[in-house]
Amino acid sequence: INLAKNVTIFIQILFIIGTFTGALWLKELFSLLVSNKELENTYDIAIIILMMQNYAPLRFFYTNFVGFHEKTTFLWKITFVAGAINVISNFMLIPIYGIKIAAVTTFITMFYISVVGFYYKQYRAIKKVKLYPILWFIISGIMTLLVYSLKNIEVGYKIYISLFSVSMIAFVIYFFRPLISNDSKMMNTDIISS
Repeated sequence: INLAKNVTIFIQILFIIGTFTGALWLKELFSLLVSNKELENTYDIAIIILMMQNYAPLRFFYTNFVGFHEKTTFLWKITFVAGAINVISNFMLIPIYGIKIAAVTTFITMFYISVVGFYYKQYRAIKKVKLYPILWFIISGIMTLLVYSLKNIEVGYKIYISLFSVSMIAFVIYFFRPLISNDSKMMNTDIISS
């Protein structure tokens, strides 16, 4: 269980740093890859879409965890409710705020899909791992707002921020490597001894 928790936190941190760095460069990437001026200006929507991928490690953890314990009967409810929230929100908000609100509503429903499973009784009945999904949502939200506010800064500053991000990734790998390898060795010892 500790190995799964450490790997999930490790991947979660890498996702946040990686999506932040990728989203920082979307304006330049769109100007290189997209020849249509109107589409080129949609990079700010792509920032939100890319940043919503931060929730994937948490979602993968709880779906795999409940799948391992064969307690998956509630997963369809999460997806259905999230889809309904997204569709209804889009019908109500797109006429008022425009198409960009669809990215925001999808961001929020992805959060819902990735976090609400931790609070269902089927997960809580077997849970042995605290991953603090609300904390990860707050961190992801802050990083999304930060990268969105930095989207138009000069390339030189983006290079400095990207170098800092790469150094953070190196630090995370250095910090988590012993935690993951020690847990993995203990797990291998447990398997061999049983």
